[in-house]
Amino acid sequence: MRFINKIFICITIMVLPNCALGQKQGNIWCFGDSAGIDFNLINTPITFASSLVTRGSCGSISNNDGELLFYCS
Repeated sequence: MRFINKIFICITIMVLPNCALGQKQGNIWCFGDSAGIDFNLINTPITFASSLVTRGSCGSISNNDGELLFYCS
Protein backbone atom coordinates (compact mmCIF):
# COMPACT_ATOMS: atom_id res chain seq x y z
CA MET A 1 0.00 0.00 0.00
CA ARG A 2 2.84 2.38 0.76
CA PHE A 3 4.37 1.88 -2.71
CA ILE A 4 1.09 2.83 -4.40
CA ASN A 5 0.89 5.99 -2.27
CA LYS A 6 4.41 6.97 -3.31
CA ILE A 7 3.59 6.45 -6.98
CA PHE A 8 0.40 8.51 -6.62
CA ILE A 9 2.31 11.35 -4.96
CA CYS A 10 5.01 11.30 -7.66
CA ILE A 11 2.45 11.42 -10.47
CA THR A 12 0.56 14.22 -8.74
CA ILE A 13 3.74 16.28 -8.34
CA MET A 14 4.57 15.82 -12.02
CA VAL A 15 1.08 16.72 -13.27
CA LEU A 16 0.22 19.72 -11.08
CA PRO A 17 2.74 22.20 -12.55
CA ASN A 18 1.22 21.62 -15.99
CA CYS A 19 -2.17 22.71 -14.66
CA ALA A 20 -0.91 25.91 -13.01
CA LEU A 21 -1.59 29.21 -14.72
CA GLY A 22 0.57 32.20 -13.86
CA GLN A 23 -0.44 35.80 -14.00
CA LYS A 24 1.18 37.93 -16.69
CA GLN A 25 2.51 40.52 -14.26
CA GLY A 26 6.15 40.02 -15.28
CA ASN A 27 5.71 39.77 -19.04
CA ILE A 28 6.85 43.30 -19.91
CA TRP A 29 10.42 44.35 -19.17
CA CYS A 30 11.68 47.93 -19.51
CA PHE A 31 15.39 48.72 -19.68
CA GLY A 32 17.43 51.91 -19.73
CA ASP A 33 18.29 53.58 -23.05
CA SER A 34 14.66 53.41 -24.26
CA ALA A 35 14.43 49.62 -24.67
CA GLY A 36 11.71 47.16 -23.71
CA ILE A 37 10.57 43.59 -24.37
CA ASP A 38 6.98 42.31 -24.32
CA PHE A 39 6.78 38.56 -23.51
CA ASN A 40 2.98 38.25 -23.77
CA LEU A 41 3.41 36.15 -26.93
CA ILE A 42 5.66 33.31 -25.75
CA ASN A 43 7.11 32.27 -29.12
CA THR A 44 7.63 35.80 -30.49
CA PRO A 45 8.68 38.42 -27.93
CA ILE A 46 8.18 41.96 -29.18
CA THR A 47 10.70 44.74 -28.65
CA PHE A 48 9.48 48.29 -28.18
CA ALA A 49 10.81 51.74 -27.39
CA SER A 50 10.04 53.22 -23.98
CA SER A 51 10.66 56.78 -22.86
CA LEU A 52 12.91 55.57 -20.03
CA VAL A 53 16.47 56.87 -20.46
CA THR A 54 18.66 55.82 -17.53
CA ARG A 55 21.75 53.81 -16.67
CA GLY A 56 20.39 52.71 -13.29
CA SER A 57 17.91 50.04 -12.31
CA CYS A 58 14.41 50.03 -13.76
CA GLY A 59 11.06 48.57 -12.74
CA SER A 60 7.81 47.91 -14.57
CA ILE A 61 4.36 47.02 -13.26
CA SER A 62 1.68 45.18 -15.26
CA ASN A 63 -1.82 44.00 -14.44
CA ASN A 64 -2.96 40.35 -14.44
CA ASP A 65 -3.67 40.50 -18.19
CA GLY A 66 -0.10 41.55 -19.01
CA GLU A 67 -0.94 45.16 -19.88
CA LEU A 68 1.76 47.64 -18.87
CA LEU A 69 0.54 50.02 -16.15
CA PHE A 70 3.71 52.06 -15.50
CA TYR A 71 7.48 51.89 -15.36
CA CYS A 72 10.08 53.84 -13.40
CA SER A 73 13.79 54.10 -12.72
